[in-house]
Amino acid sequence: ESSEMVIGFAEIMARNGDSVQVGVEIPSDQMTEFLTEHSDSSIYHSKFFSAISTDGRASVAWANAISRLNGNTKVKLFFYDINNGDCKNIDERDSVMYIKVKNKIKEKPGWKAITLSGNVHNKRLPFRGENTMAYYLSHDTELNISEKICSLNHYYQNGTIMNNRGEGLKLHEVNNPSTDYSSSVNYENYLFVFPARYRNDYDGIYFTRKISAAKP
Repeated sequence: ESSEMVIGFAEIMARNGDSVQVGVEIPSDQMTEFLTEHSDSSIYHSKFFSAISTDGRASVAWANAISRLNGNTKVKLFFYDINNGDCKNIDERDSVMYIKVKNKIKEKPGWKAITLSGNVHNKRLPFRGENTMAYYLSHDTELNISEKICSLNHYYQNGTIMNNRGEGLKLHEVNNPSTDYSSSVNYENYLFVFPARYRNDYDGIYFTRKISAAKP
């Protein structure tokens, strides 16, 4: 569902005359085949998608999103997760990803930018005492885009997910208790942006009443 939302946002912006760059949380050195050939086959033959997925990102859903957006002349893709040698330890990962996204925004200042990532990296507030990618972007005085960022969390009610809970990537069922998000309206899916005065890790949510696990 998150991948489909990104596709939808990018295509809506493109149809309305915007040029859009979409960043995906994948190391660029694991997508060299695609970055050279820009073909559907090169997506699946890339190191990232041909390897066994350990965290669920290397999914059919993400591959389909790349394929779909690659065919849109108004959309350009980039990959911003850390490559081997980018940092000395994993604690620097968010700061390195922030620099990569920042550089892409600076390259195309008139373009809209969308990123697809895990829900920790796009938190607007620090997580467990560590600054996140979105925190760095929000506080970058050169970019000065804090009021232009809309960070969304995918919130879901029930269904199935592929998740690694310490025993490898497995299919899990989820059945979250009812909340205001699920009971206030009857929509199966909706986007809710928080009021500007509401300080939170995110600027809004994308709600999915029933989610479907992405196939590896």
